[in-house]
Amino acid sequence: MGGYVALTLALERPDFVRSLVLAGTGAGGPDRVRRPAHVAAAFTAGLRLPYDEFARRTMPYTFSDGWAEANPERFEEIVAARLERPSPYSTIEAHAEACYAFYAAGSEVERIEAPALVLHGTEDWIVPVENGRRLAERLPNAQYVELPGRGHNLPLEEPETFAAAVRAFLERVR
Repeated sequence: MGGYVALTLALERPDFVRSLVLAGTGAGGPDRVRRPAHVAAAFTAGLRLPYDEFARRTMPYTFSDGWAEANPERFEEIVAARLERPSPYSTIEAHAEACYAFYAAGSEVERIEAPALVLHGTEDWIVPVENGRRLAERLPNAQYVELPGRGHNLPLEEPETFAAAVRAFLERVR
């Protein structure tokens, strides 16, 4: 949702935005690629579970296939951090409603003049990679970085690569 907020701010208050870093996001609209039905269903079903079980069942979808199983200690650290300050289900539902509204309406990103770095993992189940590719094509001043075999949660799954790409972009646009 951070990308949707950033895009909206860049459109509504371009004087506030010098550059954008957009990870795992898209511009929405009728031509967006929807997340797979089984992923959406898993999140909906999870809302009926105790919070720790909801986190354990849905968080793997934010990483590439098999990442949670291949990195069990790191995954448990991330779950534990999330459980320290659990989001109320009402907040999660409001978040989803806001995202779906953004998806449906779409965003006129062609009007954004600020330089933008668009990063996307090829195995993003939350916002499929085609959305990031389309976003980068539509933004007038975009640099696109695709991380093969990575999911939606790029800063947690690939922190060094993510940080290096952001650092290089920010140095370039400084």
